Amino acid sequence: GLSLQRPKRQDKVPLDEVHRLANSFYTFNRRASLWSIKRGSMGAFTDGDICNMDKSPLALFGDQAKRSVNDIGTSNEINGCISNKRFCTVILTVFHKNQRMEPAVLFKGKGNVGVAERQQYSKGIHVIFTPKAVINGPSMDLYCTKWLERVHDGHPKLFVADSANSHLKPEIIQKLRKKNVAVSIIPNGCTQYLQLLDTSVFSVFKSHYQAAADEYIDLFSSCSKIKLAAKQQRILCTRLISTAWVRTQNSIVFERAFVDIGYTWIDESPVSIRTLQGFLFGPSTVTSSIIDVDDREDQEEYREKKKMVEENKKHSHLSSMKNN
Repeated sequence: GLSLQRPKRQDKVPLDEVHRLANSFYTFNRRASLWSIKRGSMGAFTDGDICNMDKSPLALFGDQAKRSVNDIGTSNEINGCISNKRFCTVILTVFHKNQRMEPAVLFKGKGNVGVAERQQYSKGIHVIFTPKAVINGPSMDLYCTKWLERVHDGHPKLFVADSANSHLKPEIIQKLRKKNVAVSIIPNGCTQYLQLLDTSVFSVFKSHYQAAADEYIDLFSSCSKIKLAAKQQRILCTRLISTAWVRTQNSIVFERAFVDIGYTWIDESPVSIRTLQGFLFGPSTVTSSIIDVDDREDQEEYREKKKMVEENKKHSHLSSMKNN
């Protein structure tokens, strides 16, 4: 079927380099699982602790130019009356199971909208206003605050994101680290292989969004009759996103997708990734002693965590001896 995801602009990375970068990415994830007390086969993490977050542009009515394609591959425009331009940006975060985070949508503007409008947004969709309807530092900070509200339970988490600049601001990473969240960055040029949202989710979500938009258009005898004020467009968009998200969750077996891309694991067996043929990751070589740290503060933080883990182990050992 048609992929409605616009390909990301990134430099073409040679496959052997992709393999090297992928090895580094998976090594980081396994090391991060050793930074705290073991809770199961995935170390400090359970399968519900790992998520992937990314964003993608949306036109209000989906990609109407591609609504039908003739047999020589030329798109058939539909009266040219509906714009295919970016109307908003949608942010999705997916988990192995128990999808705790509803989609967020970034609309263009300063957010000076009335309560009456906000009350008509689809329930659960987080609406954020930014100057150009694209993600930036402040909107990422707002999103992470909402994410922590929904997800933070005191246990370590692994937050997988790509290398877009607004995800990488040091203050955002520090904010998450303080809540015991390790931020794992997919290397530049590797998202098409290693980002679950790109490999398994966004194309499904966008086809459901397209279908929901088409259903709305079909309520009118012609799309030229659709006249919506800016407020009505935003309200409609949240409802189309909500419909697409519900249908997406019913279409994808997230547990399988997480295993296929190597975000979750059950033992120390070598891992082959469905989306990156010929690549094999050997987790048995990973140790917690070699660790990527940016500065002394990180090293200090790591030493403190390690000391705390060792003390907890010692304490639990002594307790078990007392009880025997």
